[in-house]
Amino acid sequence: MSDYIIPFEVQVEIMTRLPVKSLIQFRSVSKLWKSLIDSSQFTDDYNAYQGRQQCLLIRYKDPHELHKQKYVCIVDDETFPQHKSALNAPISFQQLNNLRLVGSSQGLLCFHGEYPNPDGSFLHSRSEMAVIWNPSLNKSIEIEVPLLYDIHTTILGFGVCPNTCDPMLVKINDIYMPWQVEVFKLNSGIWRIQRCHLPRKLVEFTWSQVAIGRFIYWQTWDKISNIIVSFDMRREKFAEINLPDSLAHEPLETLSISKLRECLVVLHYYKQTEKEVCAVWMMELGIPELFSKLFTINTPGASLKLILGFRKNKEPIIETKTVDHEESATLHVYEPQSECIKDLEIHGECGSILMSSYTESLLFVNHPDGQYIKIKLQLSH
Repeated sequence: MSDYIIPFEVQVEIMTRLPVKSLIQFRSVSKLWKSLIDSSQFTDDYNAYQGRQQCLLIRYKDPHELHKQKYVCIVDDETFPQHKSALNAPISFQQLNNLRLVGSSQGLLCFHGEYPNPDGSFLHSRSEMAVIWNPSLNKSIEIEVPLLYDIHTTILGFGVCPNTCDPMLVKINDIYMPWQVEVFKLNSGIWRIQRCHLPRKLVEFTWSQVAIGRFIYWQTWDKISNIIVSFDMRREKFAEINLPDSLAHEPLETLSISKLRECLVVLHYYKQTEKEVCAVWMMELGIPELFSKLFTINTPGASLKLILGFRKNKEPIIETKTVDHEESATLHVYEPQSECIKDLEIHGECGSILMSSYTESLLFVNHPDGQYIKIKLQLSH
């Protein structure tokens, strides 16, 4: 008689559709299931499944609890926003200064900040750290970021290469002209000084970046017009994308980029009859330089501050200013068709709120939590 009533191949197919929490419990059921769930092939198949649960991660400082940082997960399905749960952020977040979200990819989120070495010392007058976090498993990896001089600006990009499922950091240094590029892949654990050149010599990068498929995109400026620079994680090459004329020559600070259903979008903030609004432009079919305007976000009865991201049904999550308290902000979901907003009942200090969508992932299932990777540099040939 067979050990399993259900054929093993069918069990595997079923497990690719289960939430991460259930799979972690199943690892204790049998050695066979643990071996399966821990395998790189199952992780790849699980990440490739299109029906994985999507969540929204929201971080904010609660003005009523001594400015405590809070991390909340909201399940992005038909019950939205009823299923909220608190998340325990990595311990390293408490030690990072100037913590910012770099981006998200394949269920992982990357944060960046200034961080001391384990012995309490600093590389120069400061040290920089990237923390890649899988909130589904509540596991993180800390990666020391090379810092040549204390005064230079570091721009990071983050993505998971879909061909290899290997998390990757791309670091751009402005101290060189043309800018120097360094690439880190988790599987190698080495920062490589990359012999690849940016499309233009005079480009100003911003921290506005997104990862979509095998590409990392940055919002940039070449002192003449706004352009988007992409990095192909598979080929490790840069390219540029020209924006429509209506966006190319707008002030840099009025633009940012985001993603909507794995499509690149450009957000254009401007005033309309003395009120702040935001136009949403999307790159069609993944074709560079083919952008179309989707809609304009015009919040009735609220003062728009920032577009934080999008739900999977295309609804934007927006931050609005609180009229009677300038230091406080509120999160709403905006419905483009009705132009109505719905309060998500999350209130935080202005400037402290960030949001990122992510899908459940098994990446890091075999990694110890809090793994620390020191700098190792290598010149790429």
